[in-house]
Amino acid sequence: SSASKPFFEGQTPEVAKQEKKKTGWAKQHMQYSRCFVNVVTTFGKRKGPNANSEVLCNPDFL
Repeated sequence: SSASKPFFEGQTPEVAKQEKKKTGWAKQHMQYSRCFVNVVTTFGKRKGPNANSEVLCNPDFL
């Protein structure tokens, strides 16, 4: 019977592509750029990659 079959058999709706994380050489290039290219020359010891500035994170600090 034709009543039980779907109208478009075997087709799924087209979905727009989503943003996703970089992989492979693109990810390595991003890490290299973050570590060596975009360095800010400051005095004292170098800040770690996970260091959050207290002034930037806390607006009531000033």
